[in-house]
Amino acid sequence: MKLFNILLLVLLPVLLLPAQQLQSWTKTETEADTLLNRGQVYDALKRYTKVIRMQEKKKFTGQSDVRFKRALCYYYIADFNRALADLNIFIVQNPAYLQARLLRAYVYRELNNQEPQLEDLNAVLATGSYNVDLLKWRAGLLLEMSRAKEALDDLRILHQFHNDEEVELNLGLAWYYLGDLNQALAHFNEALFINGGYLPAYRYAALLLLQREEYQRALEYINLALLLAPDDLNLIFNKGLALAETGHTDAACSYLNKAFYGGIEEAAGYLEHYCYSGND
Repeated sequence: MKLFNILLLVLLPVLLLPAQQLQSWTKTETEADTLLNRGQVYDALKRYTKVIRMQEKKKFTGQSDVRFKRALCYYYIADFNRALADLNIFIVQNPAYLQARLLRAYVYRELNNQEPQLEDLNAVLATGSYNVDLLKWRAGLLLEMSRAKEALDDLRILHQFHNDEEVELNLGLAWYYLGDLNQALAHFNEALFINGGYLPAYRYAALLLLQREEYQRALEYINLALLLAPDDLNLIFNKGLALAETGHTDAACSYLNKAFYGGIEEAAGYLEHYCYSGND
């Protein structure tokens, strides 16, 4: 589910409440909804805050999604801690409101908080809503958390029903982390078969081949990647390394120098060994 789908929720009418409870703040909340839908986030935020204060003053305990909508405003202005605070209150009061769990997962992602992010994603996906974007998100998160075996479960589902270069790349990464380099390289190549301009697949294939000391093959991927990103310092460094290991010392030194002066400190050791010490 894309985040803009969450925004569509504010187009829905406010939750039906007894008329005597609606009178004092319904107009203000409706104004806030209109402003948010127009992209006037700060103005909407002020009105949602006013509604919350009115509800607190009246000690209102009924249903209201205003904290969720204020959290959405906070998310859009990148005030993630305030968004989280509102969502934590709202979710306790409305545990079945999955859109709030999804929004909180987005917030946790921005805060780089992996475990609770995964917990909220699991809660949304546990309903049987096997959304492609959410499965991709969870698989990528599990890979970041070094839980490749679990990531494979989601990736296999995606591979069966919605395969693309991103799925193939992540399958390659999962097998790489699990130590099967042949499987990993096969998936990186499949990603490139699907999309020949997919830079991440060139990067990871080259790194894998460098690790296996297959320097000439690594150069093939690096050269293709440099056509897409000619100023990428990591690619330049890796090309220098591969050239050095295949005996092309002069060319290697040129690439290693460029990488070093561009800020890749790791190139210094290779420069000293291949370019300044007299070693071939």
